[in-house]
Amino acid sequence: MALVERHREKGLVVLGLNDEPDPDRVAEFVRSKDVNYAVLPSMQGAFKAYGHRAYPTIVLVDREGIVRDRQGGFDEQRLQEAVVRLLEGKGVPGAGEGRR
Repeated sequence: MALVERHREKGLVVLGLNDEPDPDRVAEFVRSKDVNYAVLPSMQGAFKAYGHRAYPTIVLVDREGIVRDRQGGFDEQRLQEAVVRLLEGKGVPGAGEGRR
């Protein structure tokens, strides 16, 4: 994901969560999509905790561990704008107050 490369030095960390119990299938998916961020093993509890609604569900967490935004689906421009605002120490419009 180009977003990872552009903002890694500014502190962006991306973790992928998945609900596939077969680690070989996860590894194949990561290889086939050229994923450049860590993909964690099956994390059903994490899906529930972060309010998983769609594939993918993107959760933005700030440096203090507070959830600042959730996005269902993948809108690269919206994600880019939200990441830049968070890295600049600003809130994400429309996201409301976060929780740990």
